[in-house]
Amino acid sequence: MEFPARRQHPESALQRAVVKLLALREAVARGTPRAFLFFHPPNGGLRNPREAAIFKALGVRVGVPDIVLVYSPANVAFVELKAGKGRLSPAQEGFRECVQNLQCAYYVAWSVEDVEYVLDELVIG
Repeated sequence: MEFPARRQHPESALQRAVVKLLALREAVARGTPRAFLFFHPPNGGLRNPREAAIFKALGVRVGVPDIVLVYSPANVAFVELKAGKGRLSPAQEGFRECVQNLQCAYYVAWSVEDVEYVLDELVIG
């Protein structure tokens, strides 16, 4: 018996790998001048119209990046993950413009190595 091929989710796989990296680096840096924290705003996914309206009323915004990094001294950076030839959507471009107008860092990363570079640039650099 043949099963249908599972749909590939390369961006989800990238995000899982990035979260592993960030969790490890966060644990190692805890209590040092290179300490940081990260989180993923769970904005994505399909929702029914009622649930989507509730989330919008609670402050969920379209275009918010996949990872938020908070690091010293009181800085924040946003990282949008893209797989393959992924590009920013118009909503993501709009969010990036708002973030940059506030003089916050915004990065688009296509690999775990890209995120390592961002982390080293922000926290160590």
